[in-house]
Amino acid sequence: MNGDRAAVLERFITGWYPAVSDAPTPAQPPSPALDLPDGLRHFHRPARQRPRSLGVQNHILPASERPTDPNGEMLVFGEENQGGFSWSLLWTLDGPEADPTVWLREYDEPPIAEQEPLSGFLLQFSLYEAAMGADYLAFRNRLTAQQVERPTEGLRPVPLRPFWQPPTGATKILPE
Repeated sequence: MNGDRAAVLERFITGWYPAVSDAPTPAQPPSPALDLPDGLRHFHRPARQRPRSLGVQNHILPASERPTDPNGEMLVFGEENQGGFSWSLLWTLDGPEADPTVWLREYDEPPIAEQEPLSGFLLQFSLYEAAMGADYLAFRNRLTAQQVERPTEGLRPVPLRPFWQPPTGATKILPE
């Protein structure tokens, strides 16, 4: 990744998702209601021509739709497909952080910090959604270990912590 997660994310999105010919091509990017961190702006740039990159199973909200939580403290930018949880960023009047902490909130539970900041989270989200929304499926329950290893032998591990796996031990919870 050479430290440039935004470039890797854009390369993945443009390489995995075909551009939609009838997607709107605005002369100016749509201006969001609230100031967005660089990571979300970089994510939305290729997503304008590739709407499936916003998610199939779960969704990153379009740049123009950024609700806040009921207390007005968090900027909600992503939602689970059944509304069971959402992802948000701490919203301040000082403007967005460069690479803020992403907070997961299930129903009315206190928010819990994701293991990766926004730049890593968006990569994790994109990889997960590409797998969940693929036009093909593969199940390993009837394959030998050798058959499972064959299609993955050329892949390299992604240098990110696991997606949606809370850290063991103490969990960082947003103070109330």
